[in-house]
Amino acid sequence: SGSAAEVSQEKSKIGLGEEYAQHYLSQAKGVKRDDGNDEKREAARALFAKVCRKLDALSNFTFAPHPKVPDAKITPAVAAISMEEATPIGVSANDAQAPEEVYGKKHGRDGLVRAEGEMDHADRRRARQASKAKRRKARREKDAAEAIAARINPGLGNPYEKRKLTEHLRSNTNVKTGDQVQMDDKGSSHTKSTQFFAKLQDESQSNGGGKLKRRKLKEDQEPVGSGATFKL
Repeated sequence: SGSAAEVSQEKSKIGLGEEYAQHYLSQAKGVKRDDGNDEKREAARALFAKVCRKLDALSNFTFAPHPKVPDAKITPAVAAISMEEATPIGVSANDAQAPEEVYGKKHGRDGLVRAEGEMDHADRRRARQASKAKRRKARREKDAAEAIAARINPGLGNPYEKRKLTEHLRSNTNVKTGDQVQMDDKGSSHTKSTQFFAKLQDESQSNGGGKLKRRKLKEDQEPVGSGATFKL
């Protein structure tokens, strides 16, 4: 009688589905079944990967293969048809610019174009503060320029010093110009030379006439036959 076939009593490490798949591949496609060396192959692969990592670390990853990156295809956003420029050749590029390209573009609340009636109290106050700050800055720059000019060229030869002296005299209440001469009691003004000399002549004539009248009155009061009028 023939010997009985040996039957393994060990439990299979793979599932029943994998067992049927391997049996089908061995019969249909001629693939050999597992020969029991899969664990050795996995251990060899792990050992080889470990050796490769150590070699890469020693060589500072110089020979490590770079990951494959797909090439990005750049499609330029250009027109398919080259059109003729509508702007005439005689027009310069500056004339073709938009207003925001000529003037500085503002952002936020300053970038909004609003009329005077559309501005609220805060906007008007902000505009006034900006205008005052601009004037203060211009005044400081002007004062600094005048100070430098006065330091370089001191004296009245400097136009800034002349203007400063003129402003000081105008602000002084004790100094009067020709247009600020006080009116006299009669209401006449001596701002013009003709008026001044005419008044001076009138006063001199009035004073001379008074002297003649007083002298004539004195002669009339003296006696005709008195000895005071005769000399020995």
